[in-house]
Amino acid sequence: MVKKRKAPASATTIAELVNELFKLYRHPEGREYTHKEVEVGITEVAGRKIIDASYLSKLRTGLIKRPSTLAVEALCYFFPVDVNYFFPNIANRQPRQTKHGENQFADAVQKHGGDPVAMRKHLQTLIRLLSDEKDE
Repeated sequence: MVKKRKAPASATTIAELVNELFKLYRHPEGREYTHKEVEVGITEVAGRKIIDASYLSKLRTGLIKRPSTLAVEALCYFFPVDVNYFFPNIANRQPRQTKHGENQFADAVQKHGGDPVAMRKHLQTLIRLLSDEKDE
């Protein structure tokens, strides 16, 4: 069974949490994702720009201390973590509302050297194509 990533005990600020995501979830080449790569990845999936590279830089340096809910959700999607990663105190008080194993796929893809973000995009395209085909 794959364990879900939790916010590191030492990380207490949004900047620390976001920086930790960049360290944990690596580009398939083994390096950190660039801010521009994260921006493009989120924009492609969302169909519109939600976060830009400058916003990410400000998050990582602590200039933005209270990101929008949409920005947090986008980061959780790109770096496949549950939103509880950013809000562990709330998660401890509420019953789990996520589907069992939702990050197991991403963890398995990464374990075998794949890029879960790219794989997710490909799967979404396939689902959309199959759905369009079914509707015809």
